[in-house]
Amino acid sequence: MRIKNLALLLITASALAFTGCASKHGLTDRTPEMGPRSTNLLGIYEYHQEDFSYVGPNSFVVSTDELYTRNNYSGDRASFLWGLVTLKDY
Repeated sequence: MRIKNLALLLITASALAFTGCASKHGLTDRTPEMGPRSTNLLGIYEYHQEDFSYVGPNSFVVSTDELYTRNNYSGDRASFLWGLVTLKDY
């Protein structure tokens, strides 16, 4: 009985030791190269990085070039209240 418990404990400890989150100090960056770069907080706030997609007619769209002048656009898009208001940077 002790051998089975010890084996189960060793398997569990080794699984915890060899799995886990990626650290920032590793050899690679581990950020997705082509994956989605977005944040969604229950639809109330939604943020997309480098997303030059079309915003539909069902949203009040505010572009950053209407607010102030700049030369380097990031392509980021933030929408509030399930897409009712959209702030875009392109």
